[in-house]
Amino acid sequence: MIDNYVKEDFYKVDENFLKEHIYNKVEDNCFVHDEFFNYDATKKCFPEKRNGQEFVGEVLDEFDTPNIHHRNEIIVYNSFKAKLKRIFIKLNSIINDDF
Repeated sequence: MIDNYVKEDFYKVDENFLKEHIYNKVEDNCFVHDEFFNYDATKKCFPEKRNGQEFVGEVLDEFDTPNIHHRNEIIVYNSFKAKLKRIFIKLNSIINDDF
C-alpha cells in the first residue's frame, strides 16, 4: 500500500497517508488519544496533564529544541478554549436566570 502512495515532500504527508488509507480500516478497532481533532466520538484525552505546551509528536530540531510556532498554537488553542468556557458559563447563567 505504501509503495503505491505518491510520496511528496510536504508537511503532513504522513498524516495524510494515515487519513486516506489506514484510519478508515481501523477506526472501529482503535483507541484514539486526541485533544484537538474530532476523528471519532470515542476519543480520549491523554491520561497525563500537559507539561507547558509540550505535546506528543511535536517537532524537535537536531538539538531537541521544539518548534516555537507549534507551541504557540497550543497557547492560542488554550486561550480559545478558555474563552469558550467563559461564554458557556455566561450563557448558562442567562438561561437559568430566565427560567
